[in-house]
Amino acid sequence: AGVATVISGSCAPGSAAPIAAIVEPLLARLSTEDRVALGPSAIELERLVLPGEALGDPAMLEVRVGRAALDALALLSTRTHVVLTVDDMQWSDAVTRRILGDIARGGFELGVTIALVERTDVERSEFAHWLDALGRDLTVRSIGLGPIERAAATEVVAAVLPDPEAWSDEIFRASGGNPLLTVELATLLAAEGAEWTGPLPDRTQRLLTARTAGLGATTCSLLEVAALLGDAACEADAAAVLGLTAREVRSGTMAAEAAGILTTDPSGDWAFTHAAWRE
Repeated sequence: AGVATVISGSCAPGSAAPIAAIVEPLLARLSTEDRVALGPSAIELERLVLPGEALGDPAMLEVRVGRAALDALALLSTRTHVVLTVDDMQWSDAVTRRILGDIARGGFELGVTIALVERTDVERSEFAHWLDALGRDLTVRSIGLGPIERAAATEVVAAVLPDPEAWSDEIFRASGGNPLLTVELATLLAAEGAEWTGPLPDRTQRLLTARTAGLGATTCSLLEVAALLGDAACEADAAAVLGLTAREVRSGTMAAEAAGILTTDPSGDWAFTHAAWRE
């Protein structure tokens, strides 16, 4: 009772979806015995992650992944409850969404729980419209999440570090209450100890970098200026440093705000939504 198999994937701009979102995390949960039992379905999933493997026609890819994934989920669900999570669905492609729809419908009878995560600080995505349509066929529950409070962050840190009180305030300040960054920073401190004063771990940096993908050269330049100027950063200074017009700076600022990276007060002063962005 209370035991579950959690399969965690994610979407990213330009990624080989649905491989990173579904296939790779699913294969990671299959033992050698599972793959033997699955036979052709396991072979199909393994082929899809081979270097240089052509994914082929999207319609056929949907069939290949959907059938094999459902077979694998059916096998895993005979042992424990299965939870499939896919993060950053605002970057999902149409094929990944259709495959997840097939899995949701087929997994309903298997008792599989599917948790799909989307950022709501960006323009309404195709995923949101797709989810509305899925809700007409299945029961869909939406849960709004925000930054965790200091007490909750301390509990997260305590699960990783032997002396959470020594670092909980610093981690909360650096993470801004972001659950992922809280875990990443606590894990890094557990590995490197109190001597750590370096940058964020590589995985965390990659996650943050992915969030800026597609923002455009002007917005990325504005973010660099904001990081360098620190608390003194404002639109007027950025325009002077980069040689941009006020209109160009305002457009880039609005893109950064929509991505949840910057906030701007009425006077035009900038602030990062949490310290990790500046780093």
